Amino acid sequence: MESGEEKRRRIVGLLSLLLLLTGLGTLVGLALLSSENSRVEIIRDKGQSGEREAEIVIVVDVAGAVERPGVYKLWQGARIVDALAAAGGLSEMADRGFLSKTINLSQLVTDGMKIYLPAVNIGNVDITGTTDSIDNSNIIYINSASTEELESLWGVGEARAKAIINGRPYSSIEDLVTKKILPKNVVEKNKNRLSL
Repeated sequence: MESGEEKRRRIVGLLSLLLLLTGLGTLVGLALLSSENSRVEIIRDKGQSGEREAEIVIVVDVAGAVERPGVYKLWQGARIVDALAAAGGLSEMADRGFLSKTINLSQLVTDGMKIYLPAVNIGNVDITGTTDSIDNSNIIYINSASTEELESLWGVGEARAKAIINGRPYSSIEDLVTKKILPKNVVEKNKNRLSL
């Protein structure tokens, strides 16, 4: 029969073993969690859902009249309004009329998409920040222009204008070439008049 001292030693030994196993279990759990988190990026959602974890991240280029133009990582399922929020929102010079008429803020953002917001009354700003002396009234917005407006472009007749309309929406001017809507030389010749 065990003495009181031996019983106490056995209980202490069992408790020590239990604590050791619990500690090992915690360490293994933390190691697994940190290796899992290396594949997951937390991206802030400006909406009501707070933080969200996203294993699939898309990259979007936001340019033009926004506070912080640049390339941003967003979660799969983000919308244009989220991309504009990531870029700090509209700048003071943003053409809000163009935004309300042409850009669907609820449109899903796709990986590699470029979102360009023109400024008011200063022509088109290129990526180097220089300003062209183009009259904004001469710009053709390929996502919303009518057949007649599209036909005013060099090398674009009725058939090509209809092809442009049928190929909408476009996320960049280069889509006209990649979707085989217009030849590269026609896009190049009209590049100063084309916008989304």
